[in-house]
Amino acid sequence: MIGAAIFTAILGWLLVSLLLGLFLGRMIAVGKGPVGQPQWTSTGLVKGTNMISVRDNEVPLFLTVPGLGNSGPDHWQTLWEQDSDDFQRVELGLWNAPHRTLWVNKLNLAIRATSRPVVLVAHSLGCLAVAWWAKYERPQEGAPVIGALLVAPPEVDAHPLDPRLLPFAPAPMGQLPFRSILVGSRNDPYMKFHRARRLASFWGSSFVDAGAAGHINAESRLGKWHFGKRLLDRLGAGNSDLHSVHPIPASPQQYHAAIDI
Repeated sequence: MIGAAIFTAILGWLLVSLLLGLFLGRMIAVGKGPVGQPQWTSTGLVKGTNMISVRDNEVPLFLTVPGLGNSGPDHWQTLWEQDSDDFQRVELGLWNAPHRTLWVNKLNLAIRATSRPVVLVAHSLGCLAVAWWAKYERPQEGAPVIGALLVAPPEVDAHPLDPRLLPFAPAPMGQLPFRSILVGSRNDPYMKFHRARRLASFWGSSFVDAGAAGHINAESRLGKWHFGKRLLDRLGAGNSDLHSVHPIPASPQQYHAAIDI
């Protein structure tokens, strides 16, 4: 009798464990979790918070994507990398003779090499590499890239300042499948201000006026460029006012017609 009772108790315990396991499995399958804890979503946002930042072991990785000639020791990208291990440079190669396919492939390898969500921090021709990567790879919205700061993209479609930019023409016109901010300068020798604003509208990016900051590079003497870092924080925080600066709507015909204005 005692043996039968023990057997019955063990059988009941196994049955309860099985039912509990099935219940928890169902909770995970539908994306539920313990009450009061933020949950990771496919968009890269965390339910219950306003931060892009995710689980404890998945703080975003910020990949810096330099432009022509790479970014030197006084460039804000380099200084940001020195301040935090969460910033890593993408080694695109052929810095002085860029090749579009090579750069896009190198960027893709860097993005795919991490299991963490990625925020791209691109400058100059690096912005075009990001746009071409999005066009070629067609990533899902918010995965693996959850945002991009695109600073001072150069003109590649008409009379570019440097002929080495031509392999990246034409500039992709499709909207990027992740949140983005495009920063333009009023006296950037590489792209007219109104063209940068229009490009932002095609990419679905919020446009930010950096004032007269040249090409927003080391020659601009910006140091750590705290204004740009605040924009990056704003991008990463998922603030509702990200699109408070609305880009000017434009068609591809209007963009190309504005070349000589």
